[in-house]
Amino acid sequence: MTQKPTYGELEQRVMELEKKSLEHKQVEEALRESEEKFAKAFHSGPNLMAITKMSDGCIVEVNDSFLKALGHNREELVGRNTIDMDLWAEQEERQKFIKELQESGQVLNVEVQIKTKLGKKRIVLLSGEVISLNGEPHLITIASDITERKMAEEALRESEEKYKSLFQYANDATFIMDVSEEYGARFLDCNENSLTLFGVDHRDQIIGQPPEKFSPPTQPDGQSSEEKARELTLATMEGYPQYFEWEHRRGDGTHFWVEVNLNRIELAGQFFMQAVVRDITERKRIEKALQKAYDEL
Repeated sequence: MTQKPTYGELEQRVMELEKKSLEHKQVEEALRESEEKFAKAFHSGPNLMAITKMSDGCIVEVNDSFLKALGHNREELVGRNTIDMDLWAEQEERQKFIKELQESGQVLNVEVQIKTKLGKKRIVLLSGEVISLNGEPHLITIASDITERKMAEEALRESEEKYKSLFQYANDATFIMDVSEEYGARFLDCNENSLTLFGVDHRDQIIGQPPEKFSPPTQPDGQSSEEKARELTLATMEGYPQYFEWEHRRGDGTHFWVEVNLNRIELAGQFFMQAVVRDITERKRIEKALQKAYDEL
């Protein structure tokens, strides 16, 4: 004959059932909150996000940023295949991405091209990871649109190439100088005509040197070349372009006159000084001869 449980035992069982029920509710509540947080993060995130089935590439869900960037609406995408929707600009990139996913289960920050509804290409950094939903493998992808950044980088590269070409083949001697409070100005780069101007054979004879090294100790007005160069450099780096005549000295010791145009320029987020220098020795000689002839009249 089965012995009936005591009231104490019944009370204990009831308490255990209530505890399990409470724990179950807490787990369900925690799971619900987690799902709500994920859904909120998924749909409101700035990056392009999508969930697709690994088996056939069927799109399960996409977020608002994905729709906005590619110009589709949700009804056009959900339930359709990524290949049918022609979302990949290059199928080779898709195949490589899928292969790496299958081998490692995760891909991080791969640069690929995707297409908008109108067929325009966008460049993105694509990351993906295989997850399990309802016991079936799915792919969750996150893409950061870097199209504008890549366009800016390309424009900067083209600009730098054009500048470099103009710099190297300019008719005048052109210098780029680094400027510091401790050392003043130092030649950082120069074009080919700079070698001819200073009468040297190699750029290494100029790079790293201060401009006053190629000047006499004093200028014709009696001021120290070093002090005057510092004054002009300071004014230039404060944003005031300088235009003046200067007496230089070549490697063989001969003196010559130049016109100098100093400007502050910005390269890679830092300020440097550009000097465009033109030899005016012949012009000064003619001016001096004309002045002498005039004085003798």
